[in-house]
Amino acid sequence: MKNLIVVLTSAALVLTACGSSTPNPGGGTGGAGTGGGTAGGGTAPSNGSTLTRAQLGTCAVLSGSSDPAATNCLKGTIVGQTVGGDGCTLVITGDGNYQYNTAKLNYTHSASSSDDSVFTSVVSSGTPYVIWSSTLVTASNIESLDFQSDTNYKIQIDAQSGGVKSTCISQL
Repeated sequence: MKNLIVVLTSAALVLTACGSSTPNPGGGTGGAGTGGGTAGGGTAPSNGSTLTRAQLGTCAVLSGSSDPAATNCLKGTIVGQTVGGDGCTLVITGDGNYQYNTAKLNYTHSASSSDDSVFTSVVSSGTPYVIWSSTLVTASNIESLDFQSDTNYKIQIDAQSGGVKSTCISQL
């Protein structure tokens, strides 16, 4: 699992370095949004999220960090919709801890030394691009979260716990 995460992270870095970005099939507000300009702004998006574009820009440039404190730049709430149209939220409290909530999947994750966590943050053309993957495998459960922002400030969160999977999309 750790090798897969490293390969995916490396592939994202190569794509970012080459000027490619994750497509935004939902359209969204792009660079203008509520935060303004490509450098982002400090105002929270109108969808109820408290994580801002400017906040993403405070993430240290890292490649494959396993330090849970790397997630502290993401502290806040992300509000979005699942691919099925239900509301979803991710509350990041820092140090690798989070709460994920949808109509079908609700769980709280407290980071531990057993986590397989990788955090990568780069800047492409002045826009931050963040990938965070956290997986905890126990004898009875697989709990995972994959967080990815693109250069249009679209956030995709793929979560799993207790055999239930969910994808949440939000536009900052």
